[in-house]
Amino acid sequence: MLDYFKGTVTRNDYIFVAVVLAVAILAYAGFHFVPHKSHLAKVATIDQETRVIQGKLTNARRIQLNIDEFRRKAEGMEKVVAGFRERLPEKREISSMIGQFEARADELGVSVDLSPLPTQPDENKETIPYKVTARGSFHQIVSFMNLLERDRRYIKISNIDIKEEVDGVAESSFTLSTFRFMGE
Repeated sequence: MLDYFKGTVTRNDYIFVAVVLAVAILAYAGFHFVPHKSHLAKVATIDQETRVIQGKLTNARRIQLNIDEFRRKAEGMEKVVAGFRERLPEKREISSMIGQFEARADELGVSVDLSPLPTQPDENKETIPYKVTARGSFHQIVSFMNLLERDRRYIKISNIDIKEEVDGVAESSFTLSTFRFMGE
């Protein structure tokens, strides 16, 4: 090595420099590819999480700006649901409703027979159908059906079959359904 400083470079000097460079390159590669790569992966993961959190934060700020509008809409929906619930009978009210329907039929001069059909529950509501057989003039039967559908409670009339009027009397059969929320 001292020969190097004298101006003559020997083969040992080249080997020494090559070994020093090799060790430096290996040290750099070892630092870069082993711990540095794992740190880069962690940084990338943290960047990804940061972008997700920033997106959620942006959405939260947007919701916060519109919170009054959302509350107003929620109040409106609550009023609609309350009105809907008010128009749906509770289970204990159904028998009295049927009595009211029979009384209305008598007022119109229509003879009715109501017989319950199997209820049809689904996820949120229960459909409570009745098979109705009505006898009277065509006009009386149609007036009775109109009266039922205009009731303040939710009523659905379906499967209507009105036979021909003979001697002023027609016979009709239809399904009268009411509904109730499940859990009431």
